[in-house]
Amino acid sequence: MTRLAMQWHVVRGPDGRKHLDLAWEAAHRAPCTTIQLNTHFLAAVQPGDFVELRGEVTRATTGLVFVRGILVAGDRDVAAVDGIWRVLRTA
Repeated sequence: MTRLAMQWHVVRGPDGRKHLDLAWEAAHRAPCTTIQLNTHFLAAVQPGDFVELRGEVTRATTGLVFVRGILVAGDRDVAAVDGIWRVLRTA
């Protein structure tokens, strides 16, 4: 589980990294590009609310990384996200 804070409409972890780093880490820090990103907003978040991402890599191959997660504020699910990232390998 990754703990994140919502500030100025950007989700960042305690070290300043964006939540999409989950895919980057699964790709062994190789460059990645987003192929698909779906966000389903379930409830409103107020400024100052602490938002936690419960994310997981569902599959990682040499060329693709599949990620999904739920963003939670307190005891409320506020968004469901999933995406696919292409791993760019340099020759």
